[in-house]
Amino acid sequence: MQRTTRWAAVLGAAALGGVAVLAIASFGGHAVPEVIAQNAPACMVNGITANPATGQTGIPTTFSLSTSNCTQTQTSALVVVWSFGDGTTGTTNPVTHTYTQPGMYNVVAQVTGSATATVSLQYTVIQGLTITTNGPYTGAVGQPITMTASGTSLPADTVFSWNFGDSITANGNPVSHAYSTSGTYTVTVTAASASTGRAGMATTTATIGTASPAPTLTISGPTTATAGQAVTYAVTPSGTVPSDFVYTWSFGDGTASQTGTSVTHTFTNAGTFTVTVNATSASTPSANTSASTSVVVSQAAPTGPQVTYPAGWNIVGGPTGTTFPQANGPLYTFQAGDATYESLANNAGIVGGRGYWAFFTTSTTVSMNGAGTTSYSVTAPAGQWIMVGNPSATQTLTVRGADIVYTYDPGTGYTATTTVGPGRGVWAVSLNGGTITVGP
Repeated sequence: MQRTTRWAAVLGAAALGGVAVLAIASFGGHAVPEVIAQNAPACMVNGITANPATGQTGIPTTFSLSTSNCTQTQTSALVVVWSFGDGTTGTTNPVTHTYTQPGMYNVVAQVTGSATATVSLQYTVIQGLTITTNGPYTGAVGQPITMTASGTSLPADTVFSWNFGDSITANGNPVSHAYSTSGTYTVTVTAASASTGRAGMATTTATIGTASPAPTLTISGPTTATAGQAVTYAVTPSGTVPSDFVYTWSFGDGTASQTGTSVTHTFTNAGTFTVTVNATSASTPSANTSASTSVVVSQAAPTGPQVTYPAGWNIVGGPTGTTFPQANGPLYTFQAGDATYESLANNAGIVGGRGYWAFFTTSTTVSMNGAGTTSYSVTAPAGQWIMVGNPSATQTLTVRGADIVYTYDPGTGYTATTTVGPGRGVWAVSLNGGTITVGP
């Protein structure tokens, strides 16, 4: 078969200097297009670009080649030897370099491979901010580490940005950071001043180990006590103990907490209470721990004359300071000038000579252990009932100055009287007002 070329047409340049020639060939009388030749455009290296355009000491600059007509494959095939003008070199594209001194540097790139060229750039580097990280730092997993940056002649508007090397960042100076896993991390701090346009960068390391087991606390102190008697508790830590441990105690009876390795406390009521000590560390939160113990507190034995009250409501009285801890709930009193009852905690000392309502669930014996007197007087408003009590621990006294006096017994109710026995109280009224006295 003989091929006969009838004509050829130049279709045009496909790229810089490229010409495609298409021929029309005849095969057995049939015209078939045929590409005779094609010249591809050349990959070219035009120069060097820098980011940032002006460098600063201590701040990395990224240099890269500026190319044209290069495919991605051709760009990847470029072989580059960089000279940064300060005696150092590099071989990647792009490449990152940090200058330590200000000045004008001639950056040269010698390129071979898919293109051959030698290109250069005059690069200006100014003095950046000089800072330090004050590292390296060490710590344990979960332990906050305080990091501080410092520098020389820093502008007043200098701000600091931190990268802790674990994908966590923060702003400020100083900063605190806790790592969640052990290892060695690269910590980078960047300083920048908007007013001067200057910046600085410094790096250090943070080496983080596995957190030590929390210390063990041992409480020493009594497991039994008597209400009203002071008891002492102490704590002894063992293991790795932070130097800033703070020991805070609670006693389970609603009273205020105390701090210290040794504390003294007085339980006012009988019962079973849990004594707890919490050890906390601001520098090492992972070491925080606690311990507790139980104490059974019994009612104090009577220390003075005793009075037995039947179950139910009783009008009680007694020497100043006498307590009625066995009462169910608070005590109630109604005094001259009152519009409503006043309440008093059952473990608080009463005022001698006043009368109080107290409720006992069973027959109860109370010790008159306060400071007794043999007389008590109060000015009563006209026609107003008030509660008065016997201030003596041992004597039966007479109520004078009252027109009507009633005592109360849970079994028999109210009964008129003129006397009041130890530990007892009465209702009294002066119809015209005046002084009501309880005394011999």
